[in-house]
Amino acid sequence: AWVLLGLEALNFANEGKLVIAVAREAAEAALAQLECLQAAGLAMPLSINISAQQLRHDILLLLIRGAMSCHDLSPADIELEVTESTAMQNMALISEQLISLQQLGIRIAIDDFGTGYSNFEYLVKLQADFIKIDGSLIKNVHKNAIHKAVVEAIVTFAQKVGMQTVAEFVA
Repeated sequence: AWVLLGLEALNFANEGKLVIAVAREAAEAALAQLECLQAAGLAMPLSINISAQQLRHDILLLLIRGAMSCHDLSPADIELEVTESTAMQNMALISEQLISLQQLGIRIAIDDFGTGYSNFEYLVKLQADFIKIDGSLIKNVHKNAIHKAVVEAIVTFAQKVGMQTVAEFVA
């Protein structure tokens, strides 16, 4: 018997043909939990991280649509997070998939912004709804003038183009 833990299991799934099966199971479990929370009166959006491998499959859109229907959830209940590095792997295809998901009403976030490519043109092409500023910038913003300037620039840019921002690691 093989035992794979954490990142090792995700890497194994991404390398093989399991990426959609893993995405389907993870989304199903997360959406079922969200349905229970909403039934208990706790309304909140669910953020789901998705990989480039998952975004390359057209079936992802159908899986998400089916899971939302099965659990009587609105697209507004779901936020999909894509890391900068994921989005850069095939910009045209990834952008097309993200736009299709947005057309369903699902919000898209660029996760870990400020650590990878950090190109504002990518943000424009991906048409994300919000930017999650990486915690490595946030945790030092009060001690480091450069980090503060970078965060201010990201927030100003986001405001000017109608995107929201989320700061990771805020205590």
